[in-house]
Amino acid sequence: MNPQALKHLLESGNAFVRPDQILSDLEPELAVRTLSGAVHSVAAHTAHMAWWQRQVIQDLETRAKTRVRVPGEEFPQNIALEDWETVRQDFLNGLERLKSFCDDPEVLERPYLERGGTVLETLLDFALHNAYHLGQIVLMRRLMGVWPPAGYDPET
Repeated sequence: MNPQALKHLLESGNAFVRPDQILSDLEPELAVRTLSGAVHSVAAHTAHMAWWQRQVIQDLETRAKTRVRVPGEEFPQNIALEDWETVRQDFLNGLERLKSFCDDPEVLERPYLERGGTVLETLLDFALHNAYHLGQIVLMRRLMGVWPPAGYDPET
């Protein structure tokens, strides 16, 4: 796979809405709300994606597995209203950092630590992980009546 194609997939892909658009224009009260029948809020899904991004980035930067799992840490609940923007920005900043690894073909061909395979394969898997959770967020926003976000342009 072309590294720039991977970078595009991490951003959006042709079949996906860009993550920054999915998470834009969402009031904190709605972001932290857990819908009836749902397990997690938009904020919890976003924090979960950000948590995993931090783990992968740390692995790639240190070239060593350094994380220790703490129960509940990777899918935090009860995110405060005032923390929504920080959670959202943490995810978007982490995504930019992940995309930057796509600019170095040598890094992409490197073996990835604990799971085997290459960094490229890990980032592909991660793009799919994010697409799964971002799709859940779009559905929740539809159910809350706040989709599409203001200024949403399906052509961008």
